[in-house]
Amino acid sequence: MFVYLVGNTQLSWYKIGVTSKTVVERVRGIQNSVPFEVTLFHSVGVRLGEALEEDVHTRFCRHRIRGEWFEKLDVVEVMSYMTERAKMYA
Repeated sequence: MFVYLVGNTQLSWYKIGVTSKTVVERVRGIQNSVPFEVTLFHSVGVRLGEALEEDVHTRFCRHRIRGEWFEKLDVVEVMSYMTERAKMYA
């Protein structure tokens, strides 16, 4: 499984999600469902993807807009957190 961070820096909207597909396939699916461009910022492959996703959602919950969408994230901070915590869910 992969936990990923995609988003649009102009809007400052980001999605933290999990997929069992390839990350490229998932990003294409997201791109087809939103009216703005999204960029893949980071992904990590882990065995316990849902658990890592929940961990990252909890850590950044103050930025949550709705569901898996967040705003005004420090992308570098999220990427670092995902990478460090992925070790626990490998």
